[in-house]
Amino acid sequence: MESSNFLSTEFLSEDEVTLSAIHALLRRSLYQAHVDTDKEVITVTVDGLRVHILMDRERKLMRYLVLYSFRESVSSEEKHTYVNSLNYASPFIRIAFHLEQIVVDYHLSFEGGLVPYHAVSTLRLFARMVPPALNSFGGPDLLE
Repeated sequence: MESSNFLSTEFLSEDEVTLSAIHALLRRSLYQAHVDTDKEVITVTVDGLRVHILMDRERKLMRYLVLYSFRESVSSEEKHTYVNSLNYASPFIRIAFHLEQIVVDYHLSFEGGLVPYHAVSTLRLFARMVPPALNSFGGPDLLE
């Protein structure tokens, strides 16, 4: 990976924070990333975890997102208990569920601009936190 010193000396203004700029940043940081311009999402694999990055230009937020599926046998009550336990134990990430999917995300603000190192280091932290969090509270028995 590139040295953090190089990335920490750069700065992207709000207008420069785009999918293509984030994609270029990830490639410079030696991540293989794919841009789906139709869905306006970047997909990148970090330590085996597939992370989707979405941009909300209006609210000036970059969203890191991971999706998992619950096993069909998991009851609604078990889902609620699991997600509530995870949210209590993992304050950095937000965890929710919709139907049979569990949604894990984190929003990074780029209001006023963005230091690229911060975007990459936040992605790494997110990728390090998600698997252990989901493996707690019986996760392996609940998730596919």
